[in-house]
Amino acid sequence: MRPKLIGAAIAAAAFAPFLSQAAPAADEPVLGELPAGGASGFEVRDVRAEVCLRQVFPASAVPVDLPHGYRLATLAEKAKTPWTADLLRKRPELRDYARGSFCFVDSGVHTINGRPVHPARRRSTFAFSWVDIVPTEGAPTDARFHGAPRRMQLFWIYDSAGVDRKLARTALPDAMFGRIRMAQSGDSWLIRLDMDGGVLTGRVKPTTARQRLVYPEPGYETVLLGGAPRDNYFTVITFAGHHERLAEGEWKVSGKPKWVRSIVPDIAIEAGSFIQDGWAASSRLYAYKQD
Repeated sequence: MRPKLIGAAIAAAAFAPFLSQAAPAADEPVLGELPAGGASGFEVRDVRAEVCLRQVFPASAVPVDLPHGYRLATLAEKAKTPWTADLLRKRPELRDYARGSFCFVDSGVHTINGRPVHPARRRSTFAFSWVDIVPTEGAPTDARFHGAPRRMQLFWIYDSAGVDRKLARTALPDAMFGRIRMAQSGDSWLIRLDMDGGVLTGRVKPTTARQRLVYPEPGYETVLLGGAPRDNYFTVITFAGHHERLAEGEWKVSGKPKWVRSIVPDIAIEAGSFIQDGWAASSRLYAYKQD
């Protein structure tokens, strides 16, 4: 997961009463403490790859409702980010487009309240999509926010093969399920998602050397959930240990389900891809405190 565009989205869930987190080994990333009072949560470790497609799309294409008090951030508002500035130099007509990421993760540990999401498998695969947001008048706040929310989760998808659906829905009631395949071919990663009549494929090859991302560890972020009634909740994430390589990707998408609407393949290829690994993260879900 990317510290600024973390991938993602670690959403946690509303109904289980506790989060179980094992102590990391000496060489594993050390995570921070999360605010008290979260309903439930999950943990991800031993990330072999997080392969991400950058999303750039018209605001009208967002497939879920925005949380109350927030709107999509535009590329013009995020132009200090190098890849965004480079894209706007080439395509200035995109200045009012929204941006985010669509990431696929291969991890050795993915638990919800201490229980594996894919209990019969050695590794777990999932995908998530986030978009950048900015507050408007009347945006809700909460003392448990760890930094102002800058991202909203569009959706979270578990690989349906061997998944504990009941456990997954305990963690995220609107979790989606589809066939996710991640495989290495030489120095490239091959990605395929089949779900609800839509197909996304990608071949992603690193173009830079692997580097440790430098940020204060453990890191924290607050992520909002889009679409009522999910906008009653937010997640707080702690993360550490990211390494990254920039990449070039060949992505293709077909079909008409909601999750496809926010992917514009030609612009996504220009915006670029990236591969991260080595990180760990944990998260809890919180309900806004009512006045």
